[in-house]
Amino acid sequence: MHSETLVPGIADYQLEEYLRCPHKYYNKYILRQSTDHLNWRQLVQYAVNHAIHEYYSLPVESRTPRIVVEFVDRYWTNKVRRFESNHHFHRVKSIVTQNLLLELSPSNVLVPPPMLFEKNLLSPRRISSML
Repeated sequence: MHSETLVPGIADYQLEEYLRCPHKYYNKYILRQSTDHLNWRQLVQYAVNHAIHEYYSLPVESRTPRIVVEFVDRYWTNKVRRFESNHHFHRVKSIVTQNLLLELSPSNVLVPPPMLFEKNLLSPRRISSML
């Protein structure tokens, strides 16, 4: 019987990174190369991903607009130099916070996401068949 090779513990965000650019995935997760060259968009995406993860990790009754703002503040980068200017840094943070408040409002969030930073053991063949 043919045994398949498993990808050890690939998380949903890692799978997304692999699908976007296998070369970057390989450098980051296999070779463990530094990611100091992140641009402002990647830093914002990091903050958004983690704020959403924290939000959905809370019990439903604890999910408030105030906690969304706290999570954005907690995960927001302090690397102002990665943005076009100081004004751009604060403007992007404000826009992101406003949009998260809209999207994570109780009236918009009826069903939690099916995957939330979960690790799954998948074979390359299984991933290919899902695509």
